[in-house]
Amino acid sequence: MLLLLALALLLLILGFTFLQPALNPREHPWRVIIFWIVCIWLTFTALLLALFDLLVLRLQARQAERALREKLEAARLRQVSGVAEQGTKSTSKD
Repeated sequence: MLLLLALALLLLILGFTFLQPALNPREHPWRVIIFWIVCIWLTFTALLLALFDLLVLRLQARQAERALREKLEAARLRQVSGVAEQGTKSTSKD
C-alpha cells in the first residue's frame, strides 16, 4: 500500500518536472490521459487496500473479543460451580 502511494507520488513529481515536455496535452493527448489514469489507478488501489485492511482488522478484533468473552464466561461458570460445590461440602459436614 505504501509502495503504491510512493509510486503515484513519484509519477506526479516526474510528471510535473522531467516528463513535462513528453506530457504536453496539445502534442500528446493520449500520453497525458494514460499518465493520469495510471496515477489515479495507483491511488485508488492503495485506498482499496487500506479499506480492506481496515475491514480485516475489525473482523479480527471482533473475533478476539468474542473469544475473550467466551473465556471469561467459562471462568465465571467454573468459579460459580466451585463456590456451589464448596457450599454443599460445608453444609454436609454440619
